[in-house]
Amino acid sequence: MSLILRSQSLGGFLSPIIGNLSFLKIMVLQNNSFGGEIPSQIGNLFRLRNLDLSNNSFGGSIPSNLSRCSNLESLNLVDNRLVGGIFSNLGSLPRLKFLRLSKNSLGGSIPLSIGNLSLLQHLSLAENAFQGEIPKELSRLERLIYFQLSSNKLTSEIPLGIFNISGINYFYVGRNQLQGSFPSDIGTTLPSLYYLGGLNNIIKQISMSNNLIHGTIPPAFGNLFNLSYLSLKNNSLTDSLPDSIGALYNLRVLFLSRNMFTGEIPPSIGNMTSLNRLFLQDNNFQGYIPQSLGNCTQLIELELSNNNLILVNPAHNNLSGSLPYQVGSLRSLEELDLSYNKLTGLIPASISGCLRLAQLRLEANSFHGQIPQALSPLRRLEVLDLSNNNFSGPIPSFLTEFLLLKYLNMSSNELEGQVPESRVFLNASVVSVSGNRELCGGVPTLKLPLCKLPSSNKSSTIKAIITSVSESALGNKIVAKRTLSIYSSVDIRDNDFKALIYEFMANGSLEEWLHPGTIKSKTSAKVKHCHRHSSAVKYLHKGCSPAIVHGDLKPSNVLLDDDMVARVGDFGLAKIISTVSSETTGVQDQGSSTSTIVRGSIGYVAPGMNLSYFLN
Repeated sequence: MSLILRSQSLGGFLSPIIGNLSFLKIMVLQNNSFGGEIPSQIGNLFRLRNLDLSNNSFGGSIPSNLSRCSNLESLNLVDNRLVGGIFSNLGSLPRLKFLRLSKNSLGGSIPLSIGNLSLLQHLSLAENAFQGEIPKELSRLERLIYFQLSSNKLTSEIPLGIFNISGINYFYVGRNQLQGSFPSDIGTTLPSLYYLGGLNNIIKQISMSNNLIHGTIPPAFGNLFNLSYLSLKNNSLTDSLPDSIGALYNLRVLFLSRNMFTGEIPPSIGNMTSLNRLFLQDNNFQGYIPQSLGNCTQLIELELSNNNLILVNPAHNNLSGSLPYQVGSLRSLEELDLSYNKLTGLIPASISGCLRLAQLRLEANSFHGQIPQALSPLRRLEVLDLSNNNFSGPIPSFLTEFLLLKYLNMSSNELEGQVPESRVFLNASVVSVSGNRELCGGVPTLKLPLCKLPSSNKSSTIKAIITSVSESALGNKIVAKRTLSIYSSVDIRDNDFKALIYEFMANGSLEEWLHPGTIKSKTSAKVKHCHRHSSAVKYLHKGCSPAIVHGDLKPSNVLLDDDMVARVGDFGLAKIISTVSSETTGVQDQGSSTSTIVRGSIGYVAPGMNLSYFLN
């Protein structure tokens, strides 16, 4: 007789009258909404073989008189709200093969009597609150196939006898507080294992993460040829990874993060060509990341941060996609060579975290965008190669501050603008910028075209006033105040060329404000600010060494910025003299002939009005 009401949207309480169905052999009420306690009268069903009340909302404790159901072969109470412990005489069910109690709130210790269930094949107690040790009596379950105790509060060591149950194919004890180490022959003692959650040539999955397991990974792990998933993260495993791990040809996921592994990553890891997720972060791995890792062509996720690795060299492979943001976690990285791949996108801002980086080679890829400011903190760089990509925009000025830079290659990109002329950029033997058609300037040995100077046409977008300076002393010795900026370059014959470049003055010249009709506004309130031009003249006479006489001071040469602050311009008739007298009546060049001829053009107004200047 069977009662099967699976997934019928039933609810309410299960009536105690159920215990009157004395001929009932199978009761399946799975996946409904029954609540309340499991009626103890079920213990009267001595012919019952299969009891499945899973996926309901039963509460209270497991009725202890279920032990009277001596023919019971399967007990499934998964995913309810059961509390309390497992009754101690559970071991008196001699025919029980399947015991499934996962996803409840059961607690206490695991009864020793479970070891008496000699026919038990499936034991699932996961996601409860069981405490204490795993009873060594469970080692007597010789027919056990499925062993699931994960996500409890179990402590101490796994009884070694359990590893001798040769029929186990699923073993999962993760997310506990277990200790101990793996038996050295673990790969041979469980020949039927396909999932070790927490081991054979048939085992497929191992997960023993989030415990306190210590010791080493035994070389016998290499015998688990069909292993596809291995997770031992968040434990206390130490020493080096065994070379035999490379024999796991079918492994796709490897989680070994947050342990205490040391030594180098074995080159044999490159034999795991099916690998698509590799997590080795938060250990003490040292030395080189093996180039054989490039054989793992199906790799999607790679996490190596927080180790002591000093080299990443997956160059000359077919790596594609973008440079992952996690590269910034490699804070001990000294060399990164990703050249000659098929990488695209932008350089991630996180690379600024690689402060120990001495060599960065990204040449021959398809990176684009501007050379990022994120490279600015990498002041230990000695080699930077960004050539043969699609970088655009100007060369960032911070590169001139890389004092250790010995090789800089930015050739064959789409860079534009003026090349800096300081520090590393002065040495064309260590700098290459060829193949960027929009670059200009730089030292002559770079053989770049001269940069075009801004137009002086007021109708243009960029407006400037340029005055050629024939005497290089003016450009070399004078830093003007409220006057000008200095531009230095060479002409087509490699002769020095210097120019004084003025920023655009939005309010024009003083002349436009003095003469009526040119600007329709109340000038009286604004012209009062124009006296500030006198501070510029005072600076030329008193603050410069040698002093300068402008020689052409007039309203059209006094320019006004956005704030109506005066700027003195047009030094075409300026004269450098050795001394300036302390009086405003003139300028004296001792030991030289003088002239009373007044220099200047029409409209010239000399300081001191009728007083004469004595000029050479």
